[in-house]
Amino acid sequence: MTMTTTSASRFARFTRARGNARFAVLSILAVGLLGAGIWFGFFRDATTADADRPLTAPLARGPLRITVLESGNLDSLRSHKVVNVVEGKTAIDYVIPEGTVLTEDDVKNKTVLLRLNSASLEERRVKQEIEVSAARDGHANAVTALEIQYQQSASDLRKADLTVRFARLDLQRYVGKVFAGQLLEVAEDATAVPEGGTDAGADTKVPAVARKAGIASAVRRLISSLLESEGLEGESLQRIRLLTSDIRLADEEHRRAAEKLKHSVRLEAKGYVSREDLEADKLGLERREIEQQRSRTAREQYVSYDFPKDVEKLLSDVLEAYDQRSRTKKTSAAAEAQKQSAVTARSKQLKLKQRRLESFEAQAESCIFYATKPGLVVYASSGSGHWRGNDDRIHEGASVRQGQSLITIPDPTSLGVVIKVHETAIDKVRVGLEASIEVDAAPGERFRGRVAEVARLPDSADRWLNPDLKVYTTKIQLQGDNPDLKPGMSAQVEILVTTLDNVLAAPVQAIAGTADKPVVYVWEDGEPKRRSVVLGLASEHLVELKSGVEVGERLLLDPPRETRLDQTEPEHGAPVKDKPTGQPGNRRKGRPAGGTKRPGYGGKKRGSRDGAGAKSAPKGEAAGAPKSEASPPAPKRAKRANRGGAKPAQPNGSTGTTR
Repeated sequence: MTMTTTSASRFARFTRARGNARFAVLSILAVGLLGAGIWFGFFRDATTADADRPLTAPLARGPLRITVLESGNLDSLRSHKVVNVVEGKTAIDYVIPEGTVLTEDDVKNKTVLLRLNSASLEERRVKQEIEVSAARDGHANAVTALEIQYQQSASDLRKADLTVRFARLDLQRYVGKVFAGQLLEVAEDATAVPEGGTDAGADTKVPAVARKAGIASAVRRLISSLLESEGLEGESLQRIRLLTSDIRLADEEHRRAAEKLKHSVRLEAKGYVSREDLEADKLGLERREIEQQRSRTAREQYVSYDFPKDVEKLLSDVLEAYDQRSRTKKTSAAAEAQKQSAVTARSKQLKLKQRRLESFEAQAESCIFYATKPGLVVYASSGSGHWRGNDDRIHEGASVRQGQSLITIPDPTSLGVVIKVHETAIDKVRVGLEASIEVDAAPGERFRGRVAEVARLPDSADRWLNPDLKVYTTKIQLQGDNPDLKPGMSAQVEILVTTLDNVLAAPVQAIAGTADKPVVYVWEDGEPKRRSVVLGLASEHLVELKSGVEVGERLLLDPPRETRLDQTEPEHGAPVKDKPTGQPGNRRKGRPAGGTKRPGYGGKKRGSRDGAGAKSAPKGEAAGAPKSEASPPAPKRAKRANRGGAKPAQPNGSTGTTR
């Protein structure tokens, strides 16, 4: 089969492409093999050189600066914040561009920084005005009702007083003032409640139920003893006198009728009086006898029944009038209290609605924010993240909630650095310590500062991301005038804790052993010899040696690997037969063998940034020296397997692996 011209050209292009690709692959392999050979030869030479000539450092006395290193951002320590006070959610109609520099003229001319939509707020304000008007009318009606109740109470009390007065007058008119007073006194004494009993009112000592139980017997005893006494007065005395006179008159008429009948009998016997006249005289005598019996019965009935009944009734009317007046007072007081409560409730409701209206009016005025001080306009949402779609960015048309920060105007005269200090170093930091600051925007220039504020509690902003992270917000006040620095710039802060003079200091990578038994290796007579030492304070790269070594001795920067961290310590100055296995040439400057890790930072390496953006400092160095001179803090892991052997313990109590 023959190929067409088009097919032949396509095959030629494909063949050339395959050849070019094969050549490129072979070229890459050749370059890789050449580089591997060069790297292997260099590594072998470096290892051999390090093995023949171990890295050492001489011991000398000198000053040792103890510092805390952290990273942060420039920020104004005193800022004016524009906060939304409008209830609910409100849209932004206008906002000044971010980064605008406000001047004194802007403050004088009241430049508008931000304006919120106030349409819905105005509608709520009008509705609230209607509610305030209705509440004011309700309060006025309640006050009027209270005044009417006061008048009604006074009228009822006057009626009750008149009833009491008339009842007493009726009793006094019937029995006299003396006898009426005695009756009231006996009734009150007979029905008095023992100490601790219930008071019936202001004018009576006992309730009505108790009076009804004891009043009858007491009054009867008094009536029986005073009925014939001279103290009885009034209508009852007049009635008794009238009944007594009726008895005497009936007796006299009866006597006369009897005399007349005797005379008529004698005259009838002589014939001077007819039989009919005699019968009429007999009938008159019988009538006088009946009248005599009636008058006696009437007096007896009055004394035995009508008089006690009338006295008890009049006395009961007086006591009932007292009770009625007491009930009237209590009823009036209750009604007045109810009306007063209504007035108080209406008054509070009116004040509440008025305050609500004032709040709406104040919110309406707060929809427009004016410039009140010069400075740089920074949106409150700048630099903040937006998690799961929660967009709080400030822009025209955005909805903002009550209490949300809208704009921040930093005070340029209070510029500082906000850092987060790890809990291992927070005990060293205190207000007033001097600090040195390097700003990324001004390389090579150092600024002076001072610790202005240290938080008492750890920052909880990102704790839910890393519950084990405990950092404390610390503010560093910049000193002097720094017009070129602006909020938001990145900066590194070195806080000077203290300065030790004339001390022995060794590189931190020269420390081995365990946390409670640190050791160093001295290069002597061509062999490393193990020495026990006592550690002091530590900086970022150096640690103080209090005892165990002398000036001029050379310490191995790559101490031999410990096969057992709890092995028996050799005698002082005894040579160590183990050959160092580390590769000092492959470690970064200022790091211990294998690189220390900082507890509490999830194994972050020295110099790395923590979850809060702060640069971590190792425990036992600037971020935390050993807590006692006798022994440093205990390590979190005493042993760590690494290819069949344990790494030497570092001065901060952690173990590392050779890099």
